Amino acid sequence: MDCKPFSLPAASQLLTDYYSATDTVKTFYPTHFLDDWTALLEKRTIAPANRKATVDILRTQNKAWNAPAAVMENIRLLAEEKTFAVVTGQQAGVLGGPLYSFYKTMTVLKLTAKLRREYPQYNFVPVFWVEVNDSDFVEMGFIKYADKTGNLKTLRLAENDDEVQMSFGRRPVAPALEDWQAQIREDFYDNDFKEDAIARFFAGYLSGDASYANGFAQMLMSFFGEQGLILLNPGDARVIDLARPLFQQVLDKADELGQRMTARNEALSAAGYSPQVQFLPQQTLLFFQDSAGRRLRIDQDTNGNFLLNYPGERRPITGTDLQAALDRGEGALLPNVTTRPLLQDTLLPTIAYVGGPGEISYFAQLAPLYEAFQMSMPVVYPRHSLTIVESKLQKPMRKNQLEYSAMLARRPEFVKTFIAENADQTLFNARNASEAQIIDALNTLQKAIQSHDQTLLNPLKKTRQNIEGSFRKLGERIQRSLEEKNQVQVRQIEKVLDNLLPEGNYQERVINMLYFCIKYGNGFVDEIMEALPEDVTQHYVLEM
Repeated sequence: MDCKPFSLPAASQLLTDYYSATDTVKTFYPTHFLDDWTALLEKRTIAPANRKATVDILRTQNKAWNAPAAVMENIRLLAEEKTFAVVTGQQAGVLGGPLYSFYKTMTVLKLTAKLRREYPQYNFVPVFWVEVNDSDFVEMGFIKYADKTGNLKTLRLAENDDEVQMSFGRRPVAPALEDWQAQIREDFYDNDFKEDAIARFFAGYLSGDASYANGFAQMLMSFFGEQGLILLNPGDARVIDLARPLFQQVLDKADELGQRMTARNEALSAAGYSPQVQFLPQQTLLFFQDSAGRRLRIDQDTNGNFLLNYPGERRPITGTDLQAALDRGEGALLPNVTTRPLLQDTLLPTIAYVGGPGEISYFAQLAPLYEAFQMSMPVVYPRHSLTIVESKLQKPMRKNQLEYSAMLARRPEFVKTFIAENADQTLFNARNASEAQIIDALNTLQKAIQSHDQTLLNPLKKTRQNIEGSFRKLGERIQRSLEEKNQVQVRQIEKVLDNLLPEGNYQERVINMLYFCIKYGNGFVDEIMEALPEDVTQHYVLEM
């Protein structure tokens, strides 16, 4: 693979500033990823009891996922005081979800190796937080890939009415998932890799103890276990039990935490940044999981009474009942997006969290919460971002002199602009020159009218508008004419765009890794890992 770095525009000003480490953005992060981490390493601690309990849970969980010796050794190291966790996490999307789940994992492993090299006096272990407490099935219950005709295909699991708002970890694996195998076999040409890839991705979902958490975890373990990746399922009742002291404080400090979030969001806005998480004054930072497994946001009214957000209505729940649910455990209370990192860092000695653009943005809001709990916030480290370019695309790229930086900028009018700029310009030039001459003549006429009869200015304005409109329509017809004359080139460019930016979005946010493993083998994941540099400040194009 040939790996080429490119600078692409970030999705927000905050992200632009974060990658370039401006003084303004650094005020919102205790330690920036480009800083020296020595001071943070020296002060980062975790309660010994939590470290031991977490290690015991991890041993049990990872054995169940057939963890190799490298994983179990890293779990053993995690029990030692000078061991730190390099963590990432992701919703446990079916079959791994979009590509960035793999890219996050690769970043964690590369960062772990880098820290071991730079700070040899400490131990560092990679951990993946398999997020199954989320209830957004629309985001997790599908995969996308290009079929053998080159068309983008979507396989989506239906959500039953009785599963709406149910935590992903509580849902039974949909029987339709098994049927996907036949569809995938039909959508790809036969080769030496197809059956092995399908078997690896589906194994954990269709085993005797099948669950979305186990399916996701076994798949990741099969790819990254030999490199020592530890997996953690936070839906485990023992994890939620360890979270009870934290959740108790979140309830007790609800007003204070709300004030801190509001103040931080105001500070971000004043600095010119848009807060990623919109905090509502009435919401707490926890969810309640009812007996049916539904995940419900806990709010408070103006009198301090607690309310549960059911579809279409809010139902009251007493503070006594909430406290009883907390005391009872059994996963009745769950973290939200802002308290999940706090739970993570209560259980793990996290030194760095590897996140995507959205996570980098919402971590800018979290420092006040860490301060409220007297915890050290980890370094927020960007995940790798990359686009894979198959060999079939490289010939039309070269033939049409296409540039990755221009195509990946996601300009919606790229094809039209490219044709207009690169096709025969005779008609465009003649049209533009004619329009310029007429506009000059109209400007001369306007000066004469202003001097002799200003009542004619309004008719002249209408005449100008008609002329400009006619030239605009003429330009559009010239554009269509050029596209028709260059149909072959247009189709080639559109094919390249469909692969680099499926649905107009970055490949890593749409395509499932199964697509590449079926075509190039399960070892393709290791090839990507080997090709990626450590630097995460660039977007990489990997040419095959």
